Amino acid sequence: MQRIALALAFALTTTLAIAPAPARADDSQEAERKLVFWKVTHPKLEATSYLFGTIHVPDKRVLDLPAPVEEALDSCDALYCELAMEPSLQMAATKHMMLGKGETLEGLLGKDLVARAAKILSQRGLPLQPFQALKPWAFISQLQQLDFLMELQMGKQPLDSMLYARAKKAGKTVGGLEKLEDQLSVFNSISAEGQKKMVESGLDELELAAKEKRKVAEPIIQAYLKGDIESILAKSEEDAEKDEESKVFLKRLLYDRNVNMAKEIEALMTKSPDKSHFFAVGAAHYPGAKGIVALLEAKGFTVERVPAPAK
Repeated sequence: MQRIALALAFALTTTLAIAPAPARADDSQEAERKLVFWKVTHPKLEATSYLFGTIHVPDKRVLDLPAPVEEALDSCDALYCELAMEPSLQMAATKHMMLGKGETLEGLLGKDLVARAAKILSQRGLPLQPFQALKPWAFISQLQQLDFLMELQMGKQPLDSMLYARAKKAGKTVGGLEKLEDQLSVFNSISAEGQKKMVESGLDELELAAKEKRKVAEPIIQAYLKGDIESILAKSEEDAEKDEESKVFLKRLLYDRNVNMAKEIEALMTKSPDKSHFFAVGAAHYPGAKGIVALLEAKGFTVERVPAPAK
């Protein structure tokens, strides 16, 4: 289940399996690069709206927006992320991430897993103590973000937060497609054993990344930059078939939320047909027969993938 959560941790706003790192693009492959970006039109809509896939990292390569995305962001009237990325959001999220009364990380995970985590933190000059009050799923999600600690300390924001702040500063209408409680309830519904497996597999990934001297999210970032979000989804769906809890987790984390967000996207565009909307949600929400693109097309919208600009 952690292998699903990890790729969905970066490809979604919150925190899917790590897909094999794509081969380094050469000149012949460059033409195949795609943007994770679509334009949405409908006879009853006066303005064009946009769908943009994000990953929740402050990596410079990700924050450097392609020209078509920049133009749409500047020209749109409103921007919606999965959540309204307001300063109060982190404080509210913290309540859902903390252990219950009488619970301890060591009691839930065992001494061996906690010791492995402590070693990973120690190698980065960080103590375990500040992380010990977190639920296991939140604990491993925080460890997976350590590669970007320097960027975050320098004031760089993850892609979703950067887009939201930029639109708000420009005076555009901003908001969220979901409620925080609904999103985090997906993680809080995971069984204690499921969360323990998440941590174990997540530590495996962190240790492997350290051994290979790369960021744990690098394969996902590479796939995202190439526009190959379909491979991330396919690997996650494959891993979800391994046990029943993983199937339920993927359904709740991805498919159910796709339906809800597509409904909200439709409602917002229909309510203000003369406004151009820019929707920025996790990249893994868009592809496949159960993705937001297919769901909007089934509702009668024309959804066209915007081609990458010539190099």
